[in-house]
Amino acid sequence: MPANKIEEVIFYLDLTKNYVKKKDLLKLLENYIEKRNEINRDVEYGVLLFDNEDSPIFASQKNKSVGIQTIIDENWESRSVSKSFFENGLFYILSYITESIRKHPKAYRIIILSDTPSGLSEDYQKSLFDIISKVKYFPTFIDIIRLSKEKKRFFTDEVKLNILVSDTKGGIFYVKDKKELTSTFNKLINPKDLVNTFRDKPDQIEISNEDLMFYINLAKSLKDPSNKENLVCYLCNNEICPVCADVYDIPMKCTDCGSAFHNCCVLDYSIDNNIGIPFIFRCPKCGRLLKLQKEDIKMHNRKINQEDQITENDSIKKNQQRVKLDKVKPPEPLKFKKWEKEGQDGIIDEKDERNVKYIQIGGFFGKTYKVIEKEGKMVYEKLLKTSRPNNKKSASESHFEHIKTGNIASSESLNDPSKQKQTRYWKPNHENDIFQTNNTNRKKLKLCPICGKSLPNGVDRCLYCGNKN
Repeated sequence: MPANKIEEVIFYLDLTKNYVKKKDLLKLLENYIEKRNEINRDVEYGVLLFDNEDSPIFASQKNKSVGIQTIIDENWESRSVSKSFFENGLFYILSYITESIRKHPKAYRIIILSDTPSGLSEDYQKSLFDIISKVKYFPTFIDIIRLSKEKKRFFTDEVKLNILVSDTKGGIFYVKDKKELTSTFNKLINPKDLVNTFRDKPDQIEISNEDLMFYINLAKSLKDPSNKENLVCYLCNNEICPVCADVYDIPMKCTDCGSAFHNCCVLDYSIDNNIGIPFIFRCPKCGRLLKLQKEDIKMHNRKINQEDQITENDSIKKNQQRVKLDKVKPPEPLKFKKWEKEGQDGIIDEKDERNVKYIQIGGFFGKTYKVIEKEGKMVYEKLLKTSRPNNKKSASESHFEHIKTGNIASSESLNDPSKQKQTRYWKPNHENDIFQTNNTNRKKLKLCPICGKSLPNGVDRCLYCGNKN
C-alpha cells in the first residue's frame, strides 16, 4: 500500500469587496499552514481566484506557504470584483479533484472565503450537487466562511450553502472582522475524516447507477504484459499462483507503475481493499484506481461458497455416527364410545320405564336403588329418598305433602308464574289404598337385608351370604 494518505487543502478566494486586506489575508494563511504542518507534514496546499477577465488562476500541490502567498500577491489587484464566481470556482476545484483521485488517494478540504451571494440558476446548482455527491466519499470536505459587515445574517443563497456543507460534512461560518476571521481559521486547523455510524462495521452507502458509471470510468483495467516470462506477482511474490496453481494464470500489470498481479490474488485483494464497490480498488503500490470485471467477482464468490459447503458437508459426515434403533410397533388405535350423561334432563325412555324397579336395602333406613333392565342386564343406580318419581311416592310422603292452611298453589303454578293459581285442598287417602299398596310391594320383591340380593319366593336363607331371614 502507499504510505500515509496525503491531505490537500485548497483555498478558494471568492472576494469582490475589500472587507479583508491583502496583508492580513497573507498573514492569516501563513499562520494556518504553519500550524497545520505541525499536525501533519504530508499536507499539500492550493489556491484559486478569478481575474478581471473571468479566467481562473489556480495553483496546487504546494508544500509551503510561500507558493500560495506569491500567487495571491501577484493577482490580488487584478482579481474580479464585478460578480461572484462561487459555482464556477467550485466546479473547477471539483474537476481537479476528480482527475487527482484517479492516481493518488487523498483527503481533500476546500475552504471558501466569500463575501457576495451567487445568483446562478437552479439547473446549474443541481449539476454542482451531482458532482459533489460523486467525490464526497473520497473524501472531500467543504467549509465556507461568509464575510459581511452588514447587520443581516441571512442571504439569498443561504439554503444552497447549508445543503452543500451538510452534504460534505463541513460547516458555514459568518465573520464581521479580522478577529472573528482569525478565530474561524484556528477552528479549521484540525484535520477531518469520515466517521462510521457503527463501531463494528462500515456504513452501507447506496449509490445510483449514474454514480456507479462515474466510478467505473475513473478506474482503469489491468493490461496484458508485453513480456510474459518471469513475472512475479506483487501480492504473493510468486511466479505461479499459490491459490489455483495454474501455470496459465499470467499476472496482469497496473497501467501506471507496472506491478503484476495474479487473477486470484487480485480478486482476493479487491474484495478486502475496495473503495466501497467490490470490483474497484487502488493499486497497492502506486494508488492508481483499477477495476476488474464484475462477473469475475461474482464467480469468485460463488467458488468460495461452494468450497465452504463442501468442507462443511465433509465434516458432518466424519462426525456423524450411525445409531441402530429397534423397530417400534405402532400402537393399535383406541376405540372410543360416545359418552352419554345418565339421567340427562331427567327423561327415561318409555321402553326402559316399563322395566324400572325401586328397591330399598337395609330396612326402612337403608339406601334406595333404581333397577333398570337394559339389553338383558340389570343396572343398579343409587338414589336419594327424595329422588323417587312423584308417581311412585311412599304412603307417608303422599299423606303429608303440602300440608298447609288456606289455599295451596300447585307445583305447575310455582314453576310457571304465568299460569293462574288454582285452589287445592288436602284430601287424605283411603286406608285400604295404603294397605293395598304395601301388600302389593311386599309380594313383588323379597331382598336379603344383609347383602341386598333378591330371594326367590318361599326361601328363608340367602343363597349369597347365608343370612337366615
